Amino acid sequence: MPLKLVQDDRPLSLMALSMGADPEEPGGRRRAPVGPLHFRFRLSARVFDCRFEEVDDTAVLTVACPLGRLPPERTAAQRHAQAMRIVDAAQADGMRIRLRHGGVVVFSHKRYPPAPVSAQRLVADLTTAVLPAMPWIALLQDYLDPSPY
Repeated sequence: MPLKLVQDDRPLSLMALSMGADPEEPGGRRRAPVGPLHFRFRLSARVFDCRFEEVDDTAVLTVACPLGRLPPERTAAQRHAQAMRIVDAAQADGMRIRLRHGGVVVFSHKRYPPAPVSAQRLVADLTTAVLPAMPWIALLQDYLDPSPY
Protein backbone atom coordinates (compact mmCIF):
# COMPACT_ATOMS: atom_id res chain seq x y z
CA MET A 1 0.00 0.00 0.00
CA PRO A 2 2.01 3.02 -1.15
CA LEU A 3 1.54 6.26 0.73
CA LYS A 4 2.47 9.73 -0.44
CA LEU A 5 4.82 12.11 1.30
CA VAL A 6 3.25 15.45 2.07
CA GLN A 7 6.42 17.41 1.40
CA ASP A 8 7.13 16.46 -2.21
CA ASP A 9 4.31 14.06 -3.09
CA ARG A 10 6.65 11.21 -4.10
CA PRO A 11 5.34 7.68 -3.43
CA LEU A 12 6.77 6.02 -0.34
CA SER A 13 6.85 2.28 0.12
CA LEU A 14 6.23 1.22 3.70
CA MET A 15 8.71 -1.60 3.09
CA ALA A 16 11.42 1.04 3.48
CA LEU A 17 10.58 1.12 7.18
CA SER A 18 11.71 -2.47 7.69
CA MET A 19 15.27 -1.85 6.47
CA GLY A 20 18.34 -2.58 8.55
CA ALA A 21 19.66 -5.52 10.52
CA ASP A 22 19.65 -6.20 14.24
CA PRO A 23 22.76 -4.58 15.80
CA GLU A 24 22.80 -7.28 18.51
CA GLU A 25 23.44 -10.07 15.99
CA PRO A 26 26.96 -10.81 14.72
CA GLY A 27 27.61 -8.68 11.66
CA GLY A 28 24.49 -6.65 12.40
CA ARG A 29 24.48 -2.91 11.88
CA ARG A 30 22.65 -0.14 13.64
CA ARG A 31 19.43 0.96 11.97
CA ALA A 32 19.49 4.40 10.48
CA PRO A 33 16.91 6.82 11.89
CA VAL A 34 13.62 6.70 10.00
CA GLY A 35 11.89 9.96 9.37
CA PRO A 36 10.41 12.20 10.14
CA LEU A 37 7.95 10.93 7.54
CA HIS A 38 4.91 13.09 6.85
CA PHE A 39 2.01 11.51 5.00
CA ARG A 40 -1.76 11.74 4.64
CA PHE A 41 -4.54 9.28 4.12
CA ARG A 42 -8.24 9.68 3.44
CA LEU A 43 -10.92 7.78 5.33
CA SER A 44 -14.66 8.49 5.12
CA ALA A 45 -14.11 11.81 3.31
CA ARG A 46 -11.69 13.01 6.01
CA VAL A 47 -7.99 13.64 5.51
CA PHE A 48 -5.74 12.47 8.34
CA ASP A 49 -2.25 13.99 8.61
CA CYS A 50 0.41 11.68 10.02
CA ARG A 51 3.97 12.06 11.21
CA PHE A 52 6.22 9.11 11.98
CA GLU A 53 9.73 9.19 13.37
CA GLU A 54 11.98 6.47 14.71
CA VAL A 55 15.33 7.19 16.35
CA ASP A 56 17.25 4.42 18.13
CA ASP A 57 14.72 2.66 20.38
CA THR A 58 12.03 5.34 20.28
CA ALA A 59 9.24 5.56 17.71
CA VAL A 60 6.49 8.18 17.64
CA LEU A 61 3.41 8.19 15.42
CA THR A 62 1.15 11.26 15.47
CA VAL A 63 -2.21 11.35 13.68
CA ALA A 64 -4.38 14.48 13.42
CA CYS A 65 -7.51 15.57 11.57
CA PRO A 66 -9.51 18.81 11.87
CA LEU A 67 -13.18 17.84 12.18
CA GLY A 68 -14.89 21.21 11.96
CA ARG A 69 -15.71 24.36 13.86
CA LEU A 70 -18.26 24.69 16.64
CA PRO A 71 -21.27 26.65 15.44
CA PRO A 72 -21.63 30.08 17.08
CA GLU A 73 -23.43 29.71 20.39
CA ARG A 74 -25.52 32.84 19.90
CA THR A 75 -26.97 31.77 16.52
CA ALA A 76 -27.03 27.97 16.84
CA ALA A 77 -27.25 27.29 20.56
CA GLN A 78 -28.80 23.83 20.22
CA ARG A 79 -26.20 22.57 17.70
CA HIS A 80 -23.40 24.11 19.78
CA ALA A 81 -24.62 22.43 22.98
CA GLN A 82 -25.09 19.05 21.28
CA ALA A 83 -21.59 19.20 19.75
CA MET A 84 -20.10 20.00 23.16
CA ARG A 85 -21.98 17.06 24.72
CA ILE A 86 -20.59 14.73 22.05
CA VAL A 87 -17.03 16.05 22.52
CA ASP A 88 -17.32 15.58 26.30
CA ALA A 89 -18.69 12.04 25.91
CA ALA A 90 -15.95 11.14 23.41
CA GLN A 91 -13.28 12.41 25.80
CA ALA A 92 -14.84 10.44 28.67
CA ASP A 93 -14.63 7.36 26.41
CA GLY A 94 -10.90 7.95 25.93
CA MET A 95 -11.06 9.40 22.42
CA ARG A 96 -8.59 12.15 21.58
CA ILE A 97 -11.16 14.62 20.26
CA ARG A 98 -10.26 18.10 21.47
CA LEU A 99 -11.54 21.64 21.25
CA ARG A 100 -8.85 24.05 20.08
CA HIS A 101 -8.62 27.83 20.07
CA GLY A 102 -11.24 29.44 17.88
CA GLY A 103 -13.77 26.65 18.40
CA VAL A 104 -12.04 24.19 16.06
CA VAL A 105 -12.64 20.54 16.97
CA VAL A 106 -9.77 18.19 16.09
CA PHE A 107 -8.93 14.53 16.44
CA SER A 108 -5.30 14.03 17.41
CA HIS A 109 -3.60 10.95 18.72
CA LYS A 110 0.01 10.14 19.56
CA ARG A 111 1.25 6.56 19.80
CA TYR A 112 4.61 5.12 20.80
CA PRO A 113 4.96 1.76 19.02
CA PRO A 114 7.91 -0.40 20.06
CA ALA A 115 10.89 0.16 17.77
CA PRO A 116 11.86 -1.04 15.23
CA VAL A 117 8.54 -0.50 13.48
CA SER A 118 7.70 -2.67 10.51
CA ALA A 119 5.34 -1.58 7.76
CA GLN A 120 2.66 -3.90 9.16
CA ARG A 121 3.09 -2.47 12.66
CA LEU A 122 2.77 1.10 11.37
CA VAL A 123 -0.50 0.30 9.58
CA ALA A 124 -1.78 -1.57 12.66
CA ASP A 125 -1.00 1.41 14.90
CA LEU A 126 -2.72 3.82 12.49
CA THR A 127 -5.78 1.57 12.49
CA THR A 128 -5.77 1.27 16.28
CA ALA A 129 -5.54 5.05 16.64
CA VAL A 130 -8.20 6.06 14.10
CA LEU A 131 -10.91 3.41 13.81
CA PRO A 132 -12.25 3.57 17.40
CA ALA A 133 -12.82 7.31 16.97
CA MET A 134 -14.75 7.04 13.68
CA PRO A 135 -18.23 6.60 15.26
CA TRP A 136 -17.64 9.73 17.38
CA ILE A 137 -16.39 11.64 14.33
CA ALA A 138 -19.47 10.59 12.34
CA LEU A 139 -21.74 11.67 15.20
CA LEU A 140 -20.11 15.10 15.35
CA GLN A 141 -20.32 15.88 11.64
CA ASP A 142 -24.01 16.84 11.81
CA TYR A 143 -23.37 19.44 14.53
CA LEU A 144 -20.15 21.12 13.35
CA ASP A 145 -19.60 23.76 10.71
CA PRO A 146 -17.10 22.82 7.98
CA SER A 147 -13.46 22.86 9.00
CA PRO A 148 -11.51 26.03 8.28
CA TYR A 149 -8.57 23.89 7.10
